[in-house]
Amino acid sequence: ITVQNLVFKNVYVRAAGTEQYGYGTAVSFTNTVTNILAAHNTVDDAYIGIGVSYGGGSSNIRFSYNTMTNTNWGLRAGDRTSASSLDTLTIDHNNASQFANWDDSLSNSFHHNGFYGWAESGGMLRNVKIYDNTFGPAWGIHTTGGVFMSGDFGSTQIYNNLFLDNANEAPSNGLISLWPHSGTGTGYQVYNNTIIGGGVGRGLYLTGGNGTSATTFTIK
Repeated sequence: ITVQNLVFKNVYVRAAGTEQYGYGTAVSFTNTVTNILAAHNTVDDAYIGIGVSYGGGSSNIRFSYNTMTNTNWGLRAGDRTSASSLDTLTIDHNNASQFANWDDSLSNSFHHNGFYGWAESGGMLRNVKIYDNTFGPAWGIHTTGGVFMSGDFGSTQIYNNLFLDNANEAPSNGLISLWPHSGTGTGYQVYNNTIIGGGVGRGLYLTGGNGTSATTFTIK
């Protein structure tokens, strides 16, 4: 399946404040999905730009050359159940920025990310490449990471990306945030990225892990 050269506007328009509703995904793939390409799409104003909620046996998903503005999550990939698995996810040449309209001053319900990838429901995510993207600026105050990954993910490479902050703004964890846990994932490589901060915050944030023998980070 290929989704390309489309423009999505005003899928869900939200202003920063106390509103608690988070609706609207421009492009969504769900259940067992294979051989997916979403490329050269533009998303302006949505809760999620382009995402996959993957089931068991999912493979070969690529999000490439997309532009997302005014979203809570520009791109996302998450497991549906404990039987979920995704092998081979590529995130390349995308641009995600301007998240501040999703700030929630009442309950901090919306944590913004350029890309959020996870296996938190008992599933697994393997063989991830994230490269040649631009994430930021204009993060707002409730962003947790430009790239944020958590749960049982592994064999992940993050390289040749550009991360941008405006002055005095930064994600609460780090522009690159990796939190492997609750699984067997290993093999995390982060290299050749450019991080231009705003004077506060962290560029790279690593936490958790699956034990010293299983979790290996390579940082260059």
